[in-house]
Amino acid sequence: MLTIDRQSGQKVYQQLYAQIRAEIETGVRRPGALMPSTRFLAQRLSVSRNTVDHAYAELVAEGYLTSKPASGYHVTHHLPFVVTPPASPIVQTTPFPYDFTDQLDHMQLFPTQAWQAAELRVLQQGIPHIQPLGGDCIYREQLVNYLARLKHLHVTADQIIVTSGFNEAANIIAHLVPEFQTTSLGVAEPIAPNAREVWKTLGIPTQLFQTLDERPEAGGYVLNPTHNFPDGFGLDPHARQRFAQHLKAEKRYPGLFTSVFGT
Repeated sequence: MLTIDRQSGQKVYQQLYAQIRAEIETGVRRPGALMPSTRFLAQRLSVSRNTVDHAYAELVAEGYLTSKPASGYHVTHHLPFVVTPPASPIVQTTPFPYDFTDQLDHMQLFPTQAWQAAELRVLQQGIPHIQPLGGDCIYREQLVNYLARLKHLHVTADQIIVTSGFNEAANIIAHLVPEFQTTSLGVAEPIAPNAREVWKTLGIPTQLFQTLDERPEAGGYVLNPTHNFPDGFGLDPHARQRFAQHLKAEKRYPGLFTSVFGT
């Protein structure tokens, strides 16, 4: 039975939250059971409806309750941080101490719902520190030295944008330089398939070329890094310097991504 102690120093919604959570964990409220409506519970306990809403929201965020439109709140069928054991015991058929075969699925032990509830709780509370749009400042300062030493590219940290992959970088470039939709991009081969195909999804035409002497007239150029698909072949420092000189003579300059050169 839910009760409110108005003499305690604990907030009312916290008391309500703790009691409902305890009832769920001890089995008083069974999985799938319908919870009292917020209006009914507020009237019964003589508290505001917002107080009940707050307690229910905390329980939903932590995975104890589920909420669906027009159906109210229900007790979850899978409690957070509770791992359901396998239906049948796993028979060890190998003499090796660790089983790396596909017969043992350890992913079933991962508390997915608890992870999602914790993620939702963090997002609701707000993230205290968000990286700058261009990426971590210290990391970009380190990239300045790396690019100068190994790529012979001389840039400042403000000219570097750190992305989560080539596709994100391509999307940023497409928005920053919309002229590429009419001037096209020259794409050096060989190169990873996604580095070639992603431009089509962004509405940017491409022209393929094998060597710098065969490069087409284009608004920008995508070159394969030395670590890239399929054989690790890439431009040596002298070839990169020669290419940069051609760009400078044509009033075009390196930009944005370590392997992308544009106008």
